[in-house]
Amino acid sequence: MMDSTARLAFRDPVHVFVKVTSGGFLIGERSCESLCGSVARVYLIRKRFEEGQLVCASSDGIRSREGHLCAECAHPGCRPRLRLCLRNLDTIYVLDLASSSAKNLLALEDNLISEGRSLQWSRLRLTVLDRGYWGEVRFEELTE
Repeated sequence: MMDSTARLAFRDPVHVFVKVTSGGFLIGERSCESLCGSVARVYLIRKRFEEGQLVCASSDGIRSREGHLCAECAHPGCRPRLRLCLRNLDTIYVLDLASSSAKNLLALEDNLISEGRSLQWSRLRLTVLDRGYWGEVRFEELTE
C-alpha cells in the first residue's frame, strides 16, 4: 500500500479564485487580510466592463473569447491585467491584478532581478492597501 505522503505529492492542486477588494481578499464568502505563497505563473489577460458587467475578455491578451484580435479592436474601455497564480501548499490562488497592483508585482520582480534573484523562487506575502472603492495589492518578500 502506498504511503499517503506519496499520494499527496501527485495530487493536482486546487485552484481558488480570489477577488481583490478594498478590505482585503475575498475567497468565496471568506475575507482574508493576506495571502502567502510562491508564484506559479503570471500572464497577461484583458477585460472590458460596461456598467459593472464583464462584456469582453481575453485569456491570453491577444484574442477575445469571441475570437476578435485585441490589437485590431483596441477598445478604449479594455484594460490589461496580470493573472497571478500563487501557490501555497496544495492550493493555487488565482488573482487578476489591475494596473497599480500589476506595477507593484513588476517592480518587485525588477528589484529581485537586479539582485540576481528570481520571482519564481521567492516566497511572498500579499496584502491590500485600501484605496477607497478599490484595493491595491502590495507584495512583500518573506525571508524566513
